[in-house]
Amino acid sequence: MLLTKKMAVLILLFIFPVLASPVKNNITRPDTVRVLFIGSSYTGYHSLTGLFLNIAKKAGKPIIVKTRLMYGQYLDEIVEYSGTSAAIKMMKWNYIILQDGCHNAAYPKTHASLIPSSGYHPLKPILQKYYNMAKNNYSATRIVYFMPWAFKDGMTWIKGQTDTYEDMQIKIFNNTLDLLEELDIWTAPVGLAWYRVIQEKPYIELFEPDMSHQSPEGSYLSACVFFSTLFAESCVGNPYTGKIADSTALYFQKIASAVVMDSLQTWRPKRQTAIQRADISSPDQLMLHPNFPNPFNNATTLFFDLSRSMDVSLHVYNTPGQLLATLFSGFLTAGPHRFIWNPQDVPSGVYFITLSADGNYRTIKTILIR
Repeated sequence: MLLTKKMAVLILLFIFPVLASPVKNNITRPDTVRVLFIGSSYTGYHSLTGLFLNIAKKAGKPIIVKTRLMYGQYLDEIVEYSGTSAAIKMMKWNYIILQDGCHNAAYPKTHASLIPSSGYHPLKPILQKYYNMAKNNYSATRIVYFMPWAFKDGMTWIKGQTDTYEDMQIKIFNNTLDLLEELDIWTAPVGLAWYRVIQEKPYIELFEPDMSHQSPEGSYLSACVFFSTLFAESCVGNPYTGKIADSTALYFQKIASAVVMDSLQTWRPKRQTAIQRADISSPDQLMLHPNFPNPFNNATTLFFDLSRSMDVSLHVYNTPGQLLATLFSGFLTAGPHRFIWNPQDVPSGVYFITLSADGNYRTIKTILIR
């Protein structure tokens, strides 16, 4: 019986042996950042964690990085092994980074029917389970979700499915934002950085030939995203490039830093009370983040944060400055908000989206391609 390329990869992953690095309590400095990665081959390929470690060291960060990787397993399966619990309890981790599949991130309710051999692996409850385990071990641990990239050919390799890479990545992006609103976690927006590179420089190959796992370039880009997410700073100019060409590594550093730092409050949300939100100073009361996807050819997601409850307006203007659409005008509560702009009968071009409230304005540029 002939196997599809993805089926072959899935079967290979499920028979791959368990991998886990030893975890030792060898902290020598009180400011050492302690990071534990838990996941499968998508964290292990081309030494992603080693790349991250070396980038951090070159930036002068005292850091310990350990892994609990089980190739071919999902998070809900990995947690059942005693070694996983032991790894979590071995140290007071500052960060535990969790990596799961891309198809259950894109299709949380239907992934088991789309790829029956993979089984059903709901993401939200297992992230909450790891969160509880981590907090029981050390209350200050921060759970970070590894936003995955989509398959290179989306779901088109499955008969009857039409979602392209972009379709699938948009679903992953929106579902990740849902998780951030519902759970007290952060995310490393790896999939979004990949999307930016693929849109801008599609000739850079981020995928292995299996169209699923990452190439060495994909691992380096991902490592840069983790650095900026955890340390809340740019990695542009970091001297460690691994085996990546210097010019390509610098480009990845710029993309990763921009994706994370331009929307840092989105990826690292703070659970605040209404009183705490009201105390935030006026200049920061509006945060309008870059939309996704951008450019887009059908619909794009707009997301923004309000530091307090207020009346806001969300408008779209064309390049001459004419009002094209009012997406929202009214009262919204404090916190994160999302709107989907699905323009009808609007030609290709550059448009400006403006969020306004109390005399303050935030504007971003987006490109529609028909």
